[in-house]
Amino acid sequence: MEKIKNWSALHFLASLGAGGMVVTFFMYFLFWVPHPDKPIPVYSDWFSHIQTASSGKQGMIILGLAGILGFGWLHFKWLLLNFNQYRQFKVNGGFEKIIGTNAHTQRHGDAIDLRYEYQRMLYDCCHFCPRSMGSH
Repeated sequence: MEKIKNWSALHFLASLGAGGMVVTFFMYFLFWVPHPDKPIPVYSDWFSHIQTASSGKQGMIILGLAGILGFGWLHFKWLLLNFNQYRQFKVNGGFEKIIGTNAHTQRHGDAIDLRYEYQRMLYDCCHFCPRSMGSH
């Protein structure tokens, strides 16, 4: 992984933004794909719907899946990078310098990032695992 010069906890927001885009594309699926008897659309829903949908709707579903995968990868990559940088930041004494300042609150971005990572894994399972959440 690359090293970020002058890293700060604000860099967690890059990962958070990518995680937010995963949620955005997932929300599109709630409106684009019919999912009767299930609270969220799963693999079998979009897979059966894409076979009968118009070309435009097929393109939107593929774009949505690509958005979930692409932004999910960026979220995961930047999350790992940030935790590595944060560990080095603490070892080098940077953490003690920000205690009691406004910068100290920036550190809470890591908890939100972990929540988005959990959601990303859930969405990946729902959309890309054929037998997930009753999709048989």
